[in-house]
Amino acid sequence: MKKFYCPDCGMHSAYHLNTWLEEITNSLLPKLRLSRRLNSWFGAGFEKFFSWIGLIKMRDDFLFSEIQMRSACFVNEARKRDVKFKAAKGPFGYTDHFCAEVNGRKIRFESLPVAEHISKYDVSFVDCKERTKNHLKKGGFPIADGKSFWFWQKNRALKFGSEKL
Repeated sequence: MKKFYCPDCGMHSAYHLNTWLEEITNSLLPKLRLSRRLNSWFGAGFEKFFSWIGLIKMRDDFLFSEIQMRSACFVNEARKRDVKFKAAKGPFGYTDHFCAEVNGRKIRFESLPVAEHISKYDVSFVDCKERTKNHLKKGGFPIADGKSFWFWQKNRALKFGSEKL
């Protein structure tokens, strides 16, 4: 069963396929600009629909070893403040989609919640490491040397790392 898990991050291999498909979709399709209320409504609707057809189950008994480490750290700290969490579990494990309940209010998020209301930049800006790095560089912030590569460029990435870093 271990062969289905990534040796680098420990997540099920399907997680990387899902991430790759999301990246391609986000690059090719225009991003819908929905209000927070409408976005929340769609999130709840999709969660209920996928639960209803049996594709996911929202579970509160997940282990930290079954989710991304950054999500586990956040959930651990939030639970200390009585925040309740459910994670979406699909056929290949947890999907990195969560629902937190704070004072009776449900907040849905992927990986980590973001405060998109406090910035003029789209939240997806932070997900693109190369774009964020270039933006920080223009602002005069110190940044580490490096370069972005797609998963199929592993040899090119290794060559870059051994020659440049």
